[in-house]
Amino acid sequence: MPLCKFEVLTYAWCDGFANSYLNEADLPVTFDCIEDALEDLQDDFDIWANQVRSGERDPDNIFCDDEYLIRCIDTGSGCKVKLVLGTLFLTPDEGKFLRHDSFPEINRTGEFRESN
Repeated sequence: MPLCKFEVLTYAWCDGFANSYLNEADLPVTFDCIEDALEDLQDDFDIWANQVRSGERDPDNIFCDDEYLIRCIDTGSGCKVKLVLGTLFLTPDEGKFLRHDSFPEINRTGEFRESN
């Protein structure tokens, strides 16, 4: 069975969640695994945090993890992210975090749940 594809969705007040990550050809960016999607979003959060620290970005214009979702393109299943001490985690349910050892199962099934 081939691995699923994933995308990072951003929340816009009028449109809800949509893929606003575009490549050079203005096509939506997709990822071959959950690790790549999470890493790309983590890189963005790190850049924005550095911009706040350096004064480039106004602290009042801070990013919010509630505005992002990672979704499996194949199944339509989505998962919230939570920023904890500068690191992003997948949180399918309030108060629950997915362990990294669940990622191979998520990549295979497209469902955000703990591996058995």
